[in-house]
Amino acid sequence: MTEALRRLSGMLAEAERTGKALSLQFLQSAGLIPGTINAGMAAQANATKAIGRNVAGWKLALTPTGTAIAAPILDALSVNDTDCAEVSKPGAKAIEVEVCFRFNRDVPPPRSGHPYSREDAIGMIGSIHLGIELIGFRIDGNSDIPLPLFLADRLGNHSYVIGPRISRDLVDRLASQEEPPLSLCVDDRGIEQFSDAPRHPQGDPLLPLIAFMNNPCDRLGGLREGQFATTGSLCGVIPVQSSSDLHVRGPMLSHMRLVMT
Repeated sequence: MTEALRRLSGMLAEAERTGKALSLQFLQSAGLIPGTINAGMAAQANATKAIGRNVAGWKLALTPTGTAIAAPILDALSVNDTDCAEVSKPGAKAIEVEVCFRFNRDVPPPRSGHPYSREDAIGMIGSIHLGIELIGFRIDGNSDIPLPLFLADRLGNHSYVIGPRISRDLVDRLASQEEPPLSLCVDDRGIEQFSDAPRHPQGDPLLPLIAFMNNPCDRLGGLREGQFATTGSLCGVIPVQSSSDLHVRGPMLSHMRLVMT
């Protein structure tokens, strides 16, 4: 790792601890922008180790060229027995309603010539849940940062709420886009924020997971038993306030509530 990446990693770890965002303009002028996806992943892993917390889960995505990328999720909680969760960590700017997959075993790298399939992925999943990702940034100017720097900043992950269990049938319906379409509603203190058919960026929520299983590039030990993976928003990005009280509903979904405190 270069000295610039070490410096960036330390600054990101400090930003996580203090809640004070780094200046994109400063990072550019100081030559601290990672030049490649691999460099961004290296800075991300080094910053995560410096923060000193265990990886609870993974935010997975695909680049426009189909390459799997990943970011560790360090703060995660589950809903209570009324399917409600309270998030007290400050700094969340938005939420995304997602599907998340919790693993019932470690996922080793694929054997040479034997890539993982969709059924292989299903076999390593112990449970499937509705989830809410909270978005927050350690870098200002978040809409303009290049992908390698966005990766270094853990793809903008603030925290995650693991919601009620959902069935594999719902995942399969999202993947096949069967008619009639599913519906998803999100409101904040009674004000509608989203009401439409849920759509995953890749159609099938399992595709980013399968791609990552076949190309684990995280530098933090990969997918482990008890961790979870989330793979993309079903509703786009919904801005939130520090006083938000969100309700998520839809056919084949349990009602889920998220309170910002």
